Amino acid sequence: MFWQQGLRGEKMTTTPVTRVEEFEHAGRQYVATVWAGESLGSPAGLIGFDTETTLITASFTTPELVLASASDGRHHVVIDRDKVAAFLQQHQDRVLVIQNAEFDYRVLAHHVGRKLINHFADRQQLRDPMWLARCLAMHETSREWTKLANDFRLGTLAAAFTDLDLDKGDDSVRMRYGDILGCDLDDPTAVPAAFIQYAAIDAFAHLWVYVKLQERSERKLQAVTADWVDPKFRDRFGVFCDSIHVQAHLVCESMKRQGLRVDAAEMAEVAEKLRNDAFDLVDQIEAMQPAPPISVKLADCPPDWEDDASYVWVGAASAYEIQRADDLRKRINRDNAYVSRLREELDGKRLVCSCGEKHRQCPVNVIRQEAFELFKVGAAGDYIETRRGAPSLRQNLLRFCLADAAESLQARPPINDDGKMSLRRDDWSPYADAKFVALWLRLGKITKALTFPTEYAGADRVHPSYGVLVRTGRTSASAPNIQQLPSAYRYPIRPPTPGYAWISCDFAQLELLTLAEHCLRAYGYSDLASAIIDRKDVHALTASRALGVSYDEFVNLKDSDDQDQRTLFRNTRKAAKAINFSLGGGAGPARLVISSRKWGLNLSIDEAANLKDAALAAFPEIAEHVQSRGLEVISVNLGCSQGETESVLEVSLFAIDCILRGKWECDPTEVACLRSALIYLTSNPQLQEKIRETPVGPELGRLVCGEPAINYAGFARANCGFSDSRNHVFQSIAALGAKLALYRVWRSHGAISFIHDEVNLEATPDDAEQVAKSACKIMCDAMQLFVRYLPVTVEATIGPNWGTVENSLSITVDAREEFNSGVIGPA
Repeated sequence: MFWQQGLRGEKMTTTPVTRVEEFEHAGRQYVATVWAGESLGSPAGLIGFDTETTLITASFTTPELVLASASDGRHHVVIDRDKVAAFLQQHQDRVLVIQNAEFDYRVLAHHVGRKLINHFADRQQLRDPMWLARCLAMHETSREWTKLANDFRLGTLAAAFTDLDLDKGDDSVRMRYGDILGCDLDDPTAVPAAFIQYAAIDAFAHLWVYVKLQERSERKLQAVTADWVDPKFRDRFGVFCDSIHVQAHLVCESMKRQGLRVDAAEMAEVAEKLRNDAFDLVDQIEAMQPAPPISVKLADCPPDWEDDASYVWVGAASAYEIQRADDLRKRINRDNAYVSRLREELDGKRLVCSCGEKHRQCPVNVIRQEAFELFKVGAAGDYIETRRGAPSLRQNLLRFCLADAAESLQARPPINDDGKMSLRRDDWSPYADAKFVALWLRLGKITKALTFPTEYAGADRVHPSYGVLVRTGRTSASAPNIQQLPSAYRYPIRPPTPGYAWISCDFAQLELLTLAEHCLRAYGYSDLASAIIDRKDVHALTASRALGVSYDEFVNLKDSDDQDQRTLFRNTRKAAKAINFSLGGGAGPARLVISSRKWGLNLSIDEAANLKDAALAAFPEIAEHVQSRGLEVISVNLGCSQGETESVLEVSLFAIDCILRGKWECDPTEVACLRSALIYLTSNPQLQEKIRETPVGPELGRLVCGEPAINYAGFARANCGFSDSRNHVFQSIAALGAKLALYRVWRSHGAISFIHDEVNLEATPDDAEQVAKSACKIMCDAMQLFVRYLPVTVEATIGPNWGTVENSLSITVDAREEFNSGVIGPA
């Protein structure tokens, strides 16, 4: 192969060449020519491709194409801007490898038209080293990848995985391609050799970096592949399905550039209502704030004050108390670090000690009264607000209040990666039975919601940025985070084009579909899949099991004449729905209680446990999915046999993972015993030391229980915890299918925003219904490539804005393959 055989370019003799540049780079000799019609590579082969442009002068503008370059590893050519279309036409059966392909796609679409470059993108013939590297990084744990630290630029990747030294800091050529715009590439006086050499090396680097990443990816996949992995996905979409992420990048950047219209006045009204709600919560929180044990350090008092200075002022909550000085000094010694942090907020202010008439001016350092209040107050008595417009609070006092709330529940506060008490609201969801925590969580939700209207106040258009790939395989959004926008803010969001209708197309119960599909492929059966195929309500199935009645009896409650019966149906089904969507990750009753709160439910542990048992009885393959591998994971990580692990550890992988990550409250002695057992099982001294020294938290959990996970499309992820590894195999399939659906809808009708499983687009009011039906069909067909055995349903709504629904419809596509003997499973 060329990267193993020497990299000297060859002068092609099939077509006359007018200009040849021979040069040396990184100790190797190269030959670059000006393209004159010769073919590069072989059909279905990889070709490195790059464009050189004028400088970008303004945001959301596309620069002019100056020239292009291409390389098949042996031959390196530079292409005149007027011949780029001919080159692409001649190489339509090749796969183009382009670093940051979205930029070059845009340049080529502007210069040669979208039809030609879309030919490559539509057929998965557009690849990008940046996205393959990002996919691979999710499966890497080595220091080599840690050093990259999300820097996936071409120069960084080339330095890490090839011997190419791409000096991207040299602006003498890179920033001056505009100087040769329109010049004859065959004229050395008009186009100096440096421009030809720079372009040729870039195209070759695109190819070589991609090939090296591809080789590394293949080796990694060989080590973690599972029986359910289907090689057809790799053949069609590339390693880790990387071509789908390239397609998603094209759409996400297009949506960002187009933006969304905003009704600024309506948005301001919504924000004002939320802000008022926030300060109402502040009043409730202040009314129940516990008194923190705040101590202050005494100043040196004159000798004659010794008798009178036995009492000093100390703050507690919103009032001052008097404590004996000797008791105070003991508390200072115990809580000195806490006191020091509080004293940093004092601005050096002193208050007067009331130790007697004689010594009214005693200079005792005390904390201002406001320092004992959770919410900060300004000099004028108004609350100090954050940049989001929410009330600002003191982190130290918040920690105390949360710890007090946890103590009231007889529970230990959650901890973060550093082994300290966490302030992440998601971590505190299980403690919502404490009123203080419940109010604080509600305040946090409103505070988060205020980000959008505060940062974009008065804006009539926003341009959300999308992260194409996060660890779950999904996308993310920022500036603003359109994917986590509260429903109240959807009403002021308008289609980009005035007068157009807003169309939302959303997959129905997508993750349940992909979970059922995974179980079919992995275990050969799925009762969940059977229910979906029979068009049964899977949530009603779980609910009927929980109530101990038949499916038909439960469904009939929906239309009962008895209001109580209808309420029972609605509430039980809603609870079952919350359980079903959380079950695939192996969630226990406590986690299911938390999940149910997102659905507006307040289940008890016993109710959640009953519903979980009902769901596993209805769909036994999910239990098999959750219990897969088990202690085998720890055996691999510790380098011992599974028999040894099972004989020493008498608890499940899930329990060990929860203990080591600090998710369960455990006696320190129990944790110490577990550490000792783990140290006993491994003979690796370095690993023994890490287990001994690493504090309880996510890092310790990953060290012992971390495992790779791979879905049936070959998309992999390393160092997953217990729940993440179970979720990955089906959630990431849903993400891949949704991205492919997004791209195909964008190609046919355009797209204006993307919310995980929901594709939003616009159309004229007269065409909206027809466009919605077409988009739903396209999305179903795209997802059917990933969910072969199950029908796919997409639901659409139409309205003047994102939040208003004036019309709705649903499309189901059932393109299932035939099954032997009527058995639902792989043929």
